[in-house]
Amino acid sequence: MKKINYKFNLGVIGEGDKGKNMILEFLSHLAISSSSSINNEFQIIHQSIPLKVKVFQAERVNDFVELYNSIEHLDGIIQILDLYDLNSINQILLDYYLEFYNLYSFQGSKILVAVDMNLINAKILEDRLRISRLSLVRKTQELNFIYCFEITDQQSDFAELFDNLFDDTILKFKLSNPELYEQALNYGHILASEDINDNQKKRSNIS
Repeated sequence: MKKINYKFNLGVIGEGDKGKNMILEFLSHLAISSSSSINNEFQIIHQSIPLKVKVFQAERVNDFVELYNSIEHLDGIIQILDLYDLNSINQILLDYYLEFYNLYSFQGSKILVAVDMNLINAKILEDRLRISRLSLVRKTQELNFIYCFEITDQQSDFAELFDNLFDDTILKFKLSNPELYEQALNYGHILASEDINDNQKKRSNIS
């Protein structure tokens, strides 16, 4: 049995933390128990396909231009902005993305994510001005992105985001290489079965 994984390089862009650690935390919980999150790498099974997800972080998309020689390929990017910082959306410029698109010959998934940063500190503040949904849609279109998400619930909203991202990835994989897809599917069933057995043993040891 060949151990076929689909390698997925994800670029996450945002100032400071700006929700990037929230994404790493979500992927860590999503990863199967036998995986390791060392160096921001995650073994994930989605639609029975094993994905090896590697996350690269940057403050701005320009940073990925400078890091091209050490990365060379990205399958998807997530641009994070603060939902309640009215200036954050204006700092994301198309010119910088055009340089990135050209250098990487980028054809991957592009997602704009507006995060309620108060989720980080579990705070709820009333009467806050937020970026309008119309502004988010316009910025998504301006950047030629595919998706736009608001993250106001850390679990359900990120779950929807990554379902869309991984669904698209697996569909491209299936259409581009059906034979390799079937081999990955078989290996995914084995990994899922091993993960279930590992979890059952852990519960047995605890009890």
